[in-house]
Amino acid sequence: PGVLGAGISAAFVATIYGIGSANLVFFPIASRLRARKEKLINRREEIAAVIIALGAKETPRRIINQFNLRQ
Repeated sequence: PGVLGAGISAAFVATIYGIGSANLVFFPIASRLRARKEKLINRREEIAAVIIALGAKETPRRIINQFNLRQ
């Protein structure tokens, strides 16, 4: 019984450390990576839209206005 109790307590402490590290370290990192990925995807979609507009012979001024680009 004594050995079993020590094993259970060690497993409980390991579980608490795992939950704590997940909430304090890994979830914030994953959140930042997710935001960075979304930003990159949006940027690539904007670039593709501009390339399509250029292929459709849109005027540069219209492309700048349509996509809120700086000169």
